[in-house]
Amino acid sequence: RMATTPQSQSPTAFQFPGCVPTISANGTSNGIVWAIDQQGLLRAYDAANLASELYNSNQNSTRDSLGSPVRFSVPTVANGRVYIPTQNALVVYGPLTPPITVSNAASGNAVALAPGSIASLYGTNLPASPSVTVGGLAAPIFGAIPSQINFQIPFEVPTGVATVNLLANGATVGATSISIQAFAPGLFTEPGDQAAVLNQDYSVNTSSNPAAAGSYVAAYVTGLGPVQPAVATGIPAPLNTLSSTTNPVTATIGGQAATVVFAGLAPGYAGLYQINIQVPQLPSGRDPLQVVIGGIGSNSAYINIQ
Repeated sequence: RMATTPQSQSPTAFQFPGCVPTISANGTSNGIVWAIDQQGLLRAYDAANLASELYNSNQNSTRDSLGSPVRFSVPTVANGRVYIPTQNALVVYGPLTPPITVSNAASGNAVALAPGSIASLYGTNLPASPSVTVGGLAAPIFGAIPSQINFQIPFEVPTGVATVNLLANGATVGATSISIQAFAPGLFTEPGDQAAVLNQDYSVNTSSNPAAAGSYVAAYVTGLGPVQPAVATGIPAPLNTLSSTTNPVTATIGGQAATVVFAGLAPGYAGLYQINIQVPQLPSGRDPLQVVIGGIGSNSAYINIQ
């Protein structure tokens, strides 16, 4: 027998002709009652307690205003969104686009981004299987966790402002604008602001394993721009043919000029550049390394010398 008194009731009385509600839920939990108020609002209530209004479209009317509803229309819930027909539009409500930021994966500089370089996208609850486009071009993804996605900016992206779109299942879930520069060098670092450097014997440069003055070291960077021979976006640089930067690269260690004998893509890697440098005759210690290309300097990080 149907109860004659309601178990719960909304605080709002709906004017004629009333409403036809829709219920969405995650299985048997998190039920929401969606209803169109003829005053021009979409309202959402806790299905277990209609006295609790979870949301209405006038809470942020500038962003969410429904417009003029159609009598007897019913909210349609599908694909995590609510669809409402109005007198002149189909209005779609869904999760807000989460804020995302993009920076140079090596230096962390948000304005040091160049074609071909490795970038990091940061956000919260990022999709598990994302895709990224930069200026409308697909960007190869190197790794993804819920708070960070590492990807390569395509070599084909022109300089200037470009839009980065984060997509999940083909739908955009985040977007931001970045400034693409011809060169945006960034030194990769280890903890303690130590430059990511290999000594001449291919061992890692550390305070307990310094490089000898006069020896050669390899520093790892990104953002050095085009190379010759060219390597396609997302493709590792070949092991048998070196791809050098088209513009000269200079370096200083401890403020002194250091001879660069090679600057180009690191063989076997995509978007990663390698600079082979001769260590100047400096006293033992910990000295800052910086590289420059096209008049643009990288971040500084330390190298250990004996």
